[in-house]
Amino acid sequence: MIATLTLWMVIGFHHHNDAPGKPIAQICSVRVVGFKFIGVEGQKFELGSVTYTVDKRGYVELISDGETTYRYGDKTLPLTVWPANEFGMLEVPLPKP
Repeated sequence: MIATLTLWMVIGFHHHNDAPGKPIAQICSVRVVGFKFIGVEGQKFELGSVTYTVDKRGYVELISDGETTYRYGDKTLPLTVWPANEFGMLEVPLPKP
């Protein structure tokens, strides 16, 4: 019960003056929630200041922290050129090794 009340307060239902008690829909402005870097096993890239290695699945999924570029080898490459999928993930094909 306390958790429910706390969540309700955090979400913060707002009321119209003309329709008290009816919640107003809130729109989330987040468009990109993460990245799916697609490559071959063993490929390395850097996002933020962390280096990641593609495993045998052929991809690495990461949560976005607002990054707009990543590093591959000695190059800084843009992330903003890739479209977001239906889940808000940018699918980023890594350069051919």
